[in-house]
Amino acid sequence: MTPIAPIGSTVVVVGGGVIGTMHALLALDQGCNLVWVGGRARGAELQLAVRARELWEEIAGRLPGVSFRPAGSLTVAVSEAELAVMKEASLVDDAGARQWELLDGPGAREANPQLSDKVIGALYCGADGIVEPRAAVSSIRENLLGRRGGCACKCSKPRRTPAA
Repeated sequence: MTPIAPIGSTVVVVGGGVIGTMHALLALDQGCNLVWVGGRARGAELQLAVRARELWEEIAGRLPGVSFRPAGSLTVAVSEAELAVMKEASLVDDAGARQWELLDGPGAREANPQLSDKVIGALYCGADGIVEPRAAVSSIRENLLGRRGGCACKCSKPRRTPAA
């Protein structure tokens, strides 16, 4: 495997999704020190995550091809133990900044009618939004390359893979 950085280097990973989590794992596996900002911690990290969400909404408003859908999200509970964790989370002091709301089973099904009757509650996050990464990166690249004065960018255009 190609090293992502020299052993002992400090690697900064921004993002707690699939890609960020993978890079955090690889950095530690390869002997690097890790600073990981995923947006789940309190304080400054949460403020960064809130600001990033605001920025995506602003960018989508000015660049064609970048869409931001403030869809919110539901994390569902099918057991009392899961629901207890969600209740605890909904009471933390920064739950408002995270736009968390605890829903009972009927409330969860009202938010998403496709949910099973086995769902006894959910934690709704009104702050969550959706950005389609492939379209966003392509649109932002086009914008950067088209700016007056040009852009010294070594990015290659993504190759399209044939549909299976």
